[in-house]
Amino acid sequence: MTSILRTGVLVAACTASLFTLSACGGSGSSVSGVRPAPTSGGSGEIRRVPAMSLNVHKMIQAAQEALSVKDLDRADAMLDNTLAYERINDYERAVAWQLKAMVAFERNDTSATIKAYEAILSYTESIPPALELNIIYGLAQLHYSAEDYSRALEYGEVWAARNQSIRSNQYVFLAQTHYVLENYKEAEAYIRQAIKAADAEGVEPKESWYNLLLSSEWEQRDLMGALATLQTMLPKWPNPKYCSMLAGVSAELSGDTEKALAFARGKSVTCTVTQTTMTPEKSTVVKVDGPEEPAPKAAESSASPMPFMRVQPKVPMRAIKEKVNGMVLLEVTILEDGTVAPDSIVVVESVPKGYYEEASIVAMRQMRYKPKMVDGVAQKMTGVRYRFSYNIEN
Repeated sequence: MTSILRTGVLVAACTASLFTLSACGGSGSSVSGVRPAPTSGGSGEIRRVPAMSLNVHKMIQAAQEALSVKDLDRADAMLDNTLAYERINDYERAVAWQLKAMVAFERNDTSATIKAYEAILSYTESIPPALELNIIYGLAQLHYSAEDYSRALEYGEVWAARNQSIRSNQYVFLAQTHYVLENYKEAEAYIRQAIKAADAEGVEPKESWYNLLLSSEWEQRDLMGALATLQTMLPKWPNPKYCSMLAGVSAELSGDTEKALAFARGKSVTCTVTQTTMTPEKSTVVKVDGPEEPAPKAAESSASPMPFMRVQPKVPMRAIKEKVNGMVLLEVTILEDGTVAPDSIVVVESVPKGYYEEASIVAMRQMRYKPKMVDGVAQKMTGVRYRFSYNIEN
């Protein structure tokens, strides 16, 4: 699971805040004092996030440590005790529910994960807007995986309306959700947005995206659109079935099968021996991939994958005593199993030098990522960056 966990870190004033957005394209950990800084998300809204007390911080940290070693029952019990604590604010409740969502997901309990995510949304005035958007997108994905497509679409549209930066794969998710609900016009619009966004991102649109576009057009009886899409697909993916589809759609338009076959044969070398026609309706089964596990990424860069298990760095006593703020940007390699290659960690930037490098490296070594999958095979990821930000106040 690519989690949205953003817990706090102990500082001089014995308080902490949720992770805040970093400038490197993802989320890093931020530690703050009594006066939390305002936070904003993709919607541009700014909120002041409350601080976390030392007692709650210790309870959260203990639960996170239990979760990191897969002691789910102990982690869950600790979080229940945290939520029952009398002196707990809404921000702290949101952090506890985030961890409970992780526990539920580790148990493959989709219903409980949804419940935890929805609980977080009851504290929206006390959490960063970016986190709220991430939660909403995660709920869309969770409901999709539970085959509650109407609810998935409800959350997905709310998220899209408030997000100022939508990536191509997120447009695809919205298109898929509309498609399974037979909203073909909306599915077509979103998949076209996905293809356009992919071009802007410098990535190649997938064949399955064009299949979704083709089927959406066919279901609307947009024969000219389907014909154009097939002619775009053939040079990219010279599959004989697309030749037969091209002939089939052409035959639907002209009413002349022989003429349609001749048309298809002249469009590609692959089609020169085409003898039969078929229509997208009969031949194309759009594979609507389920979303990634709850992976809200509204505030992340597509170039920087986020860990599903984040570890809190221990703030050096020297920094606390001297009240020195700082930042460390690391670059690492993620192995096929999602672990950080220990010897790969490189300090790209550190301000000021000599304060936070070691604490950041120690935390980084313990983080876990969702492996990148290509054709079902886990891949190594190089050049992955993660930023730790430290803000020590009186």
